[in-house]
Parts: sequence; structure tokens; C-alpha cells
Amino acid sequence: MTSRVIHFDIPVDDPARAGAFYASVFDWTITPWGPIPYWPMTTGTKPARVTAAGGTVVAARMPIPTIGWTARFRDCEGNLIGLIQADPSVTLPGPLDPSDG
Repeated sequence: MTSRVIHFDIPVDDPARAGAFYASVFDWTITPWGPIPYWPMTTGTKPARVTAAGGTVVAARMPIPTIGWTARFRDCEGNLIGLIQADPSVTLPGPLDPSDG
């Protein structure tokens, strides 16, 4: 099953800055809505460009065998965000060395 996230909350100090970050990284559309400061984001499908948008990569993309890929980054507000991309065909890169363990 591959479906999109439909709701999440990200605490921010500067909604315009954070909105610009997520629009740049993921091609999301951010539109202020309602009588209170609420900024819904319509998620997109483009790949992440975290560093260029002012964030920092905490853990680069790495495989989770039979599950997919994972990565972690900090956004421009300092929030730690973890990602998982489903791909059941993922395997570990190369053979494991039993002496490593």
C-alpha cells in the first residue's frame, strides 16, 4: 500500500519561513487558512533538497531491507523530521562481514 500522509503537525516559530522551506524541499503548496494562524500544506512528490533550503541532514538516506528507505533531517525551524519511503525491493548494499559484529 502506498498512500500519502494526510495530516501532521510541525511546530514552527516563523510559518512563512517554514512554509518556504517545505515548498522548496518537497514542492508542497502552503496556503494560510482560517481565522487563526493555520498553514495547511498540500504534499507533493518531488525529492528532498534539504540543505539547499536551509535545513541540515542528520542521517542520510539508508536502506531498511524489505521495507524501503529512511532518512532524518532538521528543518529551518530546528525540528527533527524522519522520513520513510516504501520500497519492499530494498536490500542491504553488499554482503555483511560477520567479523564486524
